[in-house]
Amino acid sequence: GKDYIVIQVQSSTWAARIRYIVPAIIDNFKRHSAFSELIEVRIRTAVQDHREIQAPVQAKTSPKLQTIENIENFADSMANDELGAALKRLAQSAKKLP
Repeated sequence: GKDYIVIQVQSSTWAARIRYIVPAIIDNFKRHSAFSELIEVRIRTAVQDHREIQAPVQAKTSPKLQTIENIENFADSMANDELGAALKRLAQSAKKLP
C-alpha cells in the first residue's frame, strides 16, 4: 500500500492549518488497516481560476426564528466549546438581521 496520502485544499491558508494537524491525521488514518503503513501527508493547493470567482450573495431574507433557535440548541449540545461559542455568535448575529 501507499505510505502517504494527498490532501488537496483550496487555499494556502487551509494548507497551513492542515500542516499543524498532520500528526493527528496520520494517527487517525492508521487506526484503519488499509492505512497502517501511512507515514506521510502531502498537502496540495488547488489552482483557482480567479475569473470564475463571484462576489458572495447576500441573503434576501432573515433566517426564521425556529432556525435561529435550532442553531442555539445545537450550540448548547456541542462538546467543542469553541464551536459552540461560534454557533451562539452566529445565532445572535442572525437575530439582528432585518
